[in-house]
Amino acid sequence: MLWLFWQYSTGQSISDLSPISLTSAELSGQRDMFGKSAQVSESIDLSSSPPILLGLLTGQHFQSISGKFEYHGEFIEMDISQHGRVHVKTTGQLVDLSMPERVLLASDAVNKTVKTYSQWTNRPPSSKYPPAEFFSNMLERLSDQDVEVRFSTDQIFKKYAEKRAEDFEEYTRTIRDV
Repeated sequence: MLWLFWQYSTGQSISDLSPISLTSAELSGQRDMFGKSAQVSESIDLSSSPPILLGLLTGQHFQSISGKFEYHGEFIEMDISQHGRVHVKTTGQLVDLSMPERVLLASDAVNKTVKTYSQWTNRPPSSKYPPAEFFSNMLERLSDQDVEVRFSTDQIFKKYAEKRAEDFEEYTRTIRDV
C-alpha cells in the first residue's frame, strides 16, 4: 500500500485503476512516541496528513487505505486492506448503475486491484519501493504545515535503501545534493 500512496503522492497513474483522492488510512507498527497505530478518516488529502506522514516516517505500515479511484471512466470508492480485503462502496456513480452493472464494475475493479498487486510483486526493487525524495518530500510537507519533526529519520532512509538494494549513500545522494 505504500507503493499506492507513493504513486498517488507523486501524481503518477498506477494502471487504468488510478487513485483520484486518498482520504482514509490506518497505520500500525512498533510503539513509539506517537503510539502503536494511527488512523485518519475523511481527510481531504492523505498525502498532507501529519499523522500519516509522521507514522510512515517512524516506520509504521499501512493496514488499510481508502479513497476514490477512476476505473474505465467511472469513479468508485474502495477500501483496500493489508490482509487482502478490497471493498468497493456503492456510492457516487455506482448508485446510478443497475445492480448487474454495479456487480460487474466492482468485481472488475477488484480483479484489477489484485492484478496490480501481483504486478507490483514482480517489479524490480527500484520501482517497487520509493526513492529518498519521497520521504524528503514528506518532511517538507510537514515543515510547510509547521510540524516539527523531533526524531531521526535515518532509519526509514536506511530501510528503503536496503529494500531497493542500494547503498545508503547512493540512495540519499539526490536529497543531499539539494
